[in-house]
Amino acid sequence: PPASRGAAPVPPPPARNAPAAPGREVAWGLPAVAPAEMVDVRASDAREQTGHARIYGIPTVLRGHRRDWMGFAAGWLQERDPANAAGGPVPDRARSDPGVASAELGVAPAEPAAEGGGEDGGVPPAPDLDCRAMVRDLGNELVPVIRQSGDGTAPLQEHMRFRDFVRKHWRPSCPSRCLHQWQFPLSEGAGRKMCRRIRPPPVLEEDMLASWLDLPQCSGDSPLQYLFMGTRETSTRMRRENGGLDLLIAPLYGRMECTLVHRDDSQYIYRGEASLEPPDLVKHPLLVDARIYKAVLTPGDILLLPYGTYYMCRNLTKCLWYSRFHLDVVNLPGFMRSFFDQDAPEIEHHIILWNYTTKCINTLDNITDESRTSTVYDEESIEHEKKVARTLTLLRHTVQDIVNKLSSKEQFEEKKNDFSFVDRKDDVYILVKDWFQLLNDIDVCLHENRYKFISRKKPRVPRLQNLLEANMGHVDGNDPLPRTKTKSPLPCAVKSAPTSCSFDKIYRDDLHAGLDQIFYYRLNGSWQQARVVQIVPDKRAVLVSYEDFPSDHDEYLTLESVTVANRDGLMNFEEVVPETVLRCRWGNDAEIYYAKLIKKVCSNFVRVEFPKLGRDLDRWVLPEELHTRPQDGK
Repeated sequence: PPASRGAAPVPPPPARNAPAAPGREVAWGLPAVAPAEMVDVRASDAREQTGHARIYGIPTVLRGHRRDWMGFAAGWLQERDPANAAGGPVPDRARSDPGVASAELGVAPAEPAAEGGGEDGGVPPAPDLDCRAMVRDLGNELVPVIRQSGDGTAPLQEHMRFRDFVRKHWRPSCPSRCLHQWQFPLSEGAGRKMCRRIRPPPVLEEDMLASWLDLPQCSGDSPLQYLFMGTRETSTRMRRENGGLDLLIAPLYGRMECTLVHRDDSQYIYRGEASLEPPDLVKHPLLVDARIYKAVLTPGDILLLPYGTYYMCRNLTKCLWYSRFHLDVVNLPGFMRSFFDQDAPEIEHHIILWNYTTKCINTLDNITDESRTSTVYDEESIEHEKKVARTLTLLRHTVQDIVNKLSSKEQFEEKKNDFSFVDRKDDVYILVKDWFQLLNDIDVCLHENRYKFISRKKPRVPRLQNLLEANMGHVDGNDPLPRTKTKSPLPCAVKSAPTSCSFDKIYRDDLHAGLDQIFYYRLNGSWQQARVVQIVPDKRAVLVSYEDFPSDHDEYLTLESVTVANRDGLMNFEEVVPETVLRCRWGNDAEIYYAKLIKKVCSNFVRVEFPKLGRDLDRWVLPEELHTRPQDGK
């Protein structure tokens, strides 16, 4: 589960004017630099530490994760013999010809090991890079290569075969060329070989980005994965990534240094324009207030950057490193902020959220169905079910926020082009009614799971808003209901009434005279045609509110349709009190629902049916709730 925001193993960011923490490199007149937080993923509280660091925006270096977590690179890295790591013997061919190791054998010697990660917490020998194995796997792939422009001001990008890059620029250690941000999941050949072979650190939740694209080569895996290769002193400029996604950076070979700035300190580094090496405090004096971190990464380390973090990377040796974006429930708030700010148009926030929510619904539905028939229900299955339910509950509130924002008239009219969410590829659009339907699907799924051991499970029928839209279509302001599509018009209560009048006023003297007449009833926020089918004076009934459903679903039920939960026999009308939990039979099939009692009523009641909506919605209503015409604003 996501880290709680209570006790904080990782403290919040220090105040900007507070004294420097121990270990910070403080120099008079220069910005203070702190080392990035270190977390051992094997520790019992590692998930809480990492969660709090992500919530507070603190960059963290994860150590202790298995060295082979990037399974696609297993054949490229050769663990060094400890004797060879300390300068011991090398193969005979390499001893007679030093150039054989790198040129003929295709093996790049490892750089000196530095303090870094390892499964034992010590300093393991750095692995050798087998370039020949890499070329065998990726040689024909077209990769983006950055080269410095003639005047040295801006880099230029070109594409070449991976084998040509290794032969021309990597082996000779050419400083003017580097493989930059190759998004290999989009390549059909490389994607099939490299995707779905990653074992992320256990401190992270399931990656929602895996539900984005349905490409054959990366289906079920994140498409936002990249490789970088460069020689010593290859560097990137200070930058931040939009989109509300966290970023993981991990070297496979070599060492690299990352300079980081807290995401809330953009103004102190002048939106990334200020130089940190060396800093110019005359031109950029606010640099002294920025929270700056540094981390030196070696194979086995994983740098976790919370969304919005500014970062700059520099190779200390020849370096091959891997990066990927990550989205789960911890950084979902930042993702949603980006969703509505539209600051990353290349990321289809709506598709990612929709697909992952649908996946959670299907998963929880399957768990619910299996639990009704399975006799084995171990603790691991219970915890998995609780985790999925918690995630889906959080997503439910997120979708509710989307519905609220998109339903706002002012915002929707102002940004209707932005909020139609048209997918440029497939012309797939997600409108307000679609999000509303998804919200109802989540509610039904959670409710079914909650009461899965009741003999009669809760149906998926009462999604009233969707049912109304499907049957009634668009409702016009002048004619709230379209004409019925029957051969003969339905009888109307008062055809010539110039103004609306309620049922109880028209048939004040004889209620039964209104039998089989058509009136209007407000159902779930919309006026619907209702036919009177039964009239009972002085009838006792209860107004109930169904659990996990909005108040639009509240209705009157007769005593024959309800019983007190966990109690046999009919309900005692005199003894029952408000807030009592009732078991209610709903619809023609008498499906069981749980609801709370709102109030008891003894009055005249009218039974109505909705000709256009089906018999499951038949209900008892008060006579004053029926009108000859729709009531504006009520």
